[in-house]
Amino acid sequence: DMDDGEGYARFRALTLPTEAPAAHEPLYDMLQHDILHLTAVAKKFASYFGQQPIGIARAPGRVNLIGEHVDYEGYAVLPMAIEHSVCVAFGTSDAMGISSGTRAGGETSVLRVANANPKYRPVTLAMWTQQQEEGELHVGDGGDKDAAWARYVLCGVLGVRDSRPELFSGESLELQLLVDGNIPAGCGLSSSSALVVAAALATTGALQPSLEHLPSRMGMAELCRRAEHRVGTMGGGMDQTIACLAQRGVALHLDFSTAPARWSRVHVADDATGVTFVVANSLVVAEKAVDAATRFNKRVIECALAARVISKRLGVPDWKQVQPRKVIASALSFKLQQRALHVWGEAERVEQFRVTCSTLESDEQTIPGEAAGPSLKQQQQVRNLGEIMLASHRSCQTLYECSCPELDALVDAAMGAGALGARLTGAGWGGCIVALIDKAEAASFMEKLQVSYYAAQGIPATSCSDAMFESPPSAGADLFVL
Repeated sequence: DMDDGEGYARFRALTLPTEAPAAHEPLYDMLQHDILHLTAVAKKFASYFGQQPIGIARAPGRVNLIGEHVDYEGYAVLPMAIEHSVCVAFGTSDAMGISSGTRAGGETSVLRVANANPKYRPVTLAMWTQQQEEGELHVGDGGDKDAAWARYVLCGVLGVRDSRPELFSGESLELQLLVDGNIPAGCGLSSSSALVVAAALATTGALQPSLEHLPSRMGMAELCRRAEHRVGTMGGGMDQTIACLAQRGVALHLDFSTAPARWSRVHVADDATGVTFVVANSLVVAEKAVDAATRFNKRVIECALAARVISKRLGVPDWKQVQPRKVIASALSFKLQQRALHVWGEAERVEQFRVTCSTLESDEQTIPGEAAGPSLKQQQQVRNLGEIMLASHRSCQTLYECSCPELDALVDAAMGAGALGARLTGAGWGGCIVALIDKAEAASFMEKLQVSYYAAQGIPATSCSDAMFESPPSAGADLFVL
């Protein structure tokens, strides 16, 4: 699975169709609403910048099915892309006559970023100022919070500049980007990483003279992982990797014990298993970059400290070699012990989840004569998946301490509404949960959840369509030209 051929391993410039392609065409899995959305984004770009875009980059959000806060410790995770996405339409214009951003050679280049959502104000940045230096970005600091969203766009642009400086060495230009998307911000569905990936892909599409040799998907993921550190979070590579490599119909097992990460497909939610995933928003905003120093980054540091303590006290170079819980308990202080137990236990759960899914797939292939629908054995295996997910949430709640009362209440409400399993997804401290449910019960499940969680918070049913949705595994990032 890791060598999937040149056709998928590298990005391709795809021509945006004007109508849904037929089943035999390369883009047959593009839904009609995808095409309509991309066409609408192109029109918004033209309205704002006064010219047609060169193309549009699209990157999906994601849910992590299992494996929370372990990718940056070198362990495996198991995410899937969702249908919600971020689009960045891109174009260029001659920048001569613009006074800001002069480089040593006298040329002038600027970045103009607009957002289709009027909540986020447009930003114009000199491409050759202190913003190009290493370190954290400060767009939107100094009280201008409305501009802070552009930090993620600039991350993508600077990531490309760092890896492909030759693209930025030409004549003066104005790089024009217009952002549109439907991933709710601050809800744990990786809207920020999707924006970084889409911005990086758009920048490449805008500046590269030929679109015949675009970067590899894994290379783009690594570029964006490094670039996103500029906003001040110390995350691993899961979000960027799934955004780039995701495939429709499957989750991906991403193993970060090597660089680059290894990946393989995992089948879990399809007609054979009879299950699907529902994503539900706790409505508690969890802005990872805003609270990074006191929460997200603190956990990263605690895990790094735990690893060093184990290495020193037990004389082992890698804490992945240490497995018995009593060894961890004896080597670490209470809080570091809790963090280490979560990471170690969560790594085990990822492997259990992957193996169970592979068994589901093999059972599907070896019992061709059975009646349609999951077998009794498959039904039990699906229940096992749900139990693994719930155990993951309890570990995030009690050991890693990255949950919150609303997430816990939402998980409990989901289980009460008939979920086979449920857990927080994303960094935590707010945001969303993902629930594994019987596909035939999806509508009924969401109705029950609306009553037990959302109505209890005074949120009417008419406002719940954006708060929870069924999500099959969806496709990864793509670049479309007009």
